[in-house]
Amino acid sequence: MSGADGAQAVPAAPRRFHGPCAAATMGSVVMNREMGTHADSAWPPHTARQVRLTCIDDRLTSAVFARQHGAAFEVRLAGGALALTDDRQEFALKELLVPAALGPLDTVFLEVHLACGAVSLAGHHFEQRDAERAFLAAVLDEAVRVVHRAAPSLTVHTRLVAPTGDALPVR
Repeated sequence: MSGADGAQAVPAAPRRFHGPCAAATMGSVVMNREMGTHADSAWPPHTARQVRLTCIDDRLTSAVFARQHGAAFEVRLAGGALALTDDRQEFALKELLVPAALGPLDTVFLEVHLACGAVSLAGHHFEQRDAERAFLAAVLDEAVRVVHRAAPSLTVHTRLVAPTGDALPVR
């Protein structure tokens, strides 16, 4: 495919993923190639270079994130980054890394939020806000380790947010 100036686009080197999500993610890449990439279609290519894993909470809007960080693929799972630390880890990693099959992904944002129903449903209850923040900081730390094991080349940022979507200090 050539651009407006006639320059040839250079295909990105394939990403190397490790761990339980490697086969599924690489399978997505192969499937995408077999079905035809965006370069082969009339649809415009994806331009987001980042993906955001956040909670399904309806109070968390994409608009707040987009104003602060720009376009991103978005994965919503109950508890956000909590899903990378519990029995949903393999599924969460697969969902998080699918955008790498669609384009040049280089950044991941992992989010958790205060007053999260999924955290409560998982049996974590807090008397004080500081205890909740400490727990969520530990969740984010573990989620970063999980992503780095699976995709060491990605830059990972963490965000603790209020239910309004506004970023808060993690510690």
